[in-house]
Amino acid sequence: MDDHLIESFSRYGLEVLYSIQKELADKLVTPTIAFSAIKKWVLPHCDQLAKDLIEQLSQPGWLDLYEMYLKIDYSTTSDETREMAEIIELIVTFSKLPPRKVSPRQSLDTTYYLITCEDRGKNINQIRYTENGLDVFKFCKYCWRHPVPGRYICAHHSAHSSDYLASYRIKQLFDCYTFEKSSLETFEFLEADYHFSYFLPTKHIYNWLLNRRPNVADQLRSTALPLNDKNIVNSLLKMLQPTHEYHWSALEASRAINNWILRYPELIWPMLLRAETWFELRNQIHHNWGGNKTRGKQTQTNYVLPPVNLAEKWIT
Repeated sequence: MDDHLIESFSRYGLEVLYSIQKELADKLVTPTIAFSAIKKWVLPHCDQLAKDLIEQLSQPGWLDLYEMYLKIDYSTTSDETREMAEIIELIVTFSKLPPRKVSPRQSLDTTYYLITCEDRGKNINQIRYTENGLDVFKFCKYCWRHPVPGRYICAHHSAHSSDYLASYRIKQLFDCYTFEKSSLETFEFLEADYHFSYFLPTKHIYNWLLNRRPNVADQLRSTALPLNDKNIVNSLLKMLQPTHEYHWSALEASRAINNWILRYPELIWPMLLRAETWFELRNQIHHNWGGNKTRGKQTQTNYVLPPVNLAEKWIT
């Protein structure tokens, strides 16, 4: 563990950390053993909300403990409790060598959205799956589209296409941008005591897009699709996930997801976030990189995200 991580803790935080380190030393740490240490040393220093989250768990795995850390870190307003959440993260990460890498069940941007919805009494998890079990929050790892069933990429990013190669090279940057935007909006929502246009509204949706998802709004306006509240979600789906991009094997799944989002429009929020980030990143790359750059006598070819023509005639 790096020294700068240790130095960031307060005195009581260090006491808790060293107590746990002493207890777990020379042990093969399982999730059960780690959870027992968390309840013994971390729980007493947490606020009531964090205590409730910890006590709700039963026989957790590493993924459950990591997601508990995320929920506590998100929901608490107490510095002491947030420090305890960081200790939980350290236990999960450094209880083995090399350090354990744990990813939540979905991308972090989706995780934050789900936590925010749950915090406001919106149980999105109850409606995130279509009638035939498709997860609306499962995205292509390179963009905002939904993946072909049984794969991790969408039809647009099929292997060895120019879009695939370009997106592959900037995937880490796309992930960082998406998480950063999601985190910023989430904490802005909390800092404003929930008085912030975070969720997709039911009225004046295009105005919300102009304010919260301006790049998506610009793309949508260029398609000449309807922008009124009654039709705008359908217009967004035609633009962002047109079913004609899919082969027959994936056509049924993409249509099912689009129809499900039309039924529950609030489910489109993570897709809009990812699309906004992608368009913003593409614009920055085009502006900063340009095309070929010359260094001395050598010519360096930079891989640039190809432009997306969303102003064509859409096929439903």
